[in-house]
Amino acid sequence: MAAAVFRRQGVDFRSARRAAGWTNATWIGGGVAVRIAGSAAARDLVRETELAALLPAEVGCPAVLDSGAEQGHEWVVTREIAATSLDDAWAALGGEQRVSATRQLWERARARAVHRVDREAAARVARARNPFYTRDPDEADASLARLQAAGVLSAGERVRLSAILDRHWAALDGAAPVLNHGDLSPVNALWDGSDVVSLLDFEFAVLAPVQLDLNELVKTAWAPSDRDSAPTARESADRALLQEAVTWPARCWAPTTRWPCSSATRSSWSAGAWNVNWPSPAGRTTGTWSRTGCSSPARTRTAAATRPCWGVDHRGRTAAGER
Repeated sequence: MAAAVFRRQGVDFRSARRAAGWTNATWIGGGVAVRIAGSAAARDLVRETELAALLPAEVGCPAVLDSGAEQGHEWVVTREIAATSLDDAWAALGGEQRVSATRQLWERARARAVHRVDREAAARVARARNPFYTRDPDEADASLARLQAAGVLSAGERVRLSAILDRHWAALDGAAPVLNHGDLSPVNALWDGSDVVSLLDFEFAVLAPVQLDLNELVKTAWAPSDRDSAPTARESADRALLQEAVTWPARCWAPTTRWPCSSATRSSWSAGAWNVNWPSPAGRTTGTWSRTGCSSPARTRTAAATRPCWGVDHRGRTAAGER
């Protein structure tokens, strides 16, 4: 099937290399990337090409060259971008580089450009729901029960997460939905050695509170390690650096009586736009977090969704619930 799609592009399939992918099979070669749906039941790739037409250039989404279906499986061909997966590069990056890369996922008009897409236009092509996030309180509670039974959560942790979820469900109806990438993580970004140059794979894009995408960055910084061995001192320091960098802007999205942002920041946020420096533990400024168009008090009530307002996703991770 992949060979046939490559032939349509005038590319010899034997020159293509297999790339990583969770839900799709992906090959790259001859200046193009070919993605084929892993299941004949999946109907996301062709719809994703329609969504790509709505995305601003700042997103860096690869140009779509062709799309269709073969033997019941959807496929899409995009132009290859000369960069590597941020996820593949991650292990070799130092702490400051990881902070910079994570910032760029959100900043430099990447995610924010996605969030600015016209909501009515996006609603016609976005998913009705993101499959990784539950919108049902009972389903979320059942997932927490399964995690406790599996020994992932203690009884006390489950109680605390349940209380956070209660606050989340109470705030959710007042949250204004925007177009979210839906899986904003290093896996779906391209890195050229110094910068994030592209966001990829919008098949799970969904209209939801903006905290859904921000929560992915929180998970990148705070998710438990899958390594069996203890981290080195350098690895622990790098992890702490990223956690501190991500925690600060996340709290700015979660106003409380102990708001960490300055009064000037709060005033400019109320006016509809703000820019705040993103500090590092050493006191250096590693970048700028930007937010536009969030002046409604109802939107600020989504506090629980980012500190963290955990729902439980279907990949066994905890994640913010979607609207």
